[in-house]
Amino acid sequence: VLFVFHPHLQHLKPDASGQVWNDLVSSSVQQMCAANNFRFFNATETLKARFGSHPEKFYWREGDMHYAFTGLEEYSAAVAGFIDRTMINPKEQPLHP
Repeated sequence: VLFVFHPHLQHLKPDASGQVWNDLVSSSVQQMCAANNFRFFNATETLKARFGSHPEKFYWREGDMHYAFTGLEEYSAAVAGFIDRTMINPKEQPLHP
């Protein structure tokens, strides 16, 4: 089982008051996954790096939580890279002995 967390723009860029959304939901799901030997991928840090200083360019329009086509392409590549590294060609031991 693989859970994937994808960030909204508010996770990547501070709003007008300087606030960024927290990771309460993603960190809670990650803990549950670890406790049950499920895989978890939080795409936030990867997309921060890929989107750079203007992450809003990768979302459909201002205030919309959906990715634009360029954002969807980057997000899909990030998820595919994680699956390749951890599930198809893992370098570590399997989760179950």
